[in-house]
Amino acid sequence: MPNTILDKFGAEFISGVRNEAIDEWSLILQGKMKDAKSQSIFRELDALPSSCREFVEKYFHEVIDSTVFQTMNFFEQAQDDIKLLVKSDSGEFVDIVVESDALAGELFGENGWIAKYGDGGRR
Repeated sequence: MPNTILDKFGAEFISGVRNEAIDEWSLILQGKMKDAKSQSIFRELDALPSSCREFVEKYFHEVIDSTVFQTMNFFEQAQDDIKLLVKSDSGEFVDIVVESDALAGELFGENGWIAKYGDGGRR
């Protein structure tokens, strides 16, 4: 259970963006998504040598994590022009970029958002 406004945001963001993206791509790579684009990706991946497929399956989440990192970094860099506000339990809106020492840094480490709230597509 998140105990700070930063953790509240981190839990929602990691669960709703990172974990969902990993789940979606896991299904695509398994051929379980039925839309045309997903099926096309699966067919192309399935035609590759097994070592290539294994590489993609092993590392695709790194691309997602990099995108999540770059998103957090974007909000840090644009903090003068774009505010990232989260409603606290008291109803006050808090700018979490200001609240954090380094928003992108909140992602990593044993106490980072990914470790605390990421499920790596293992739902």
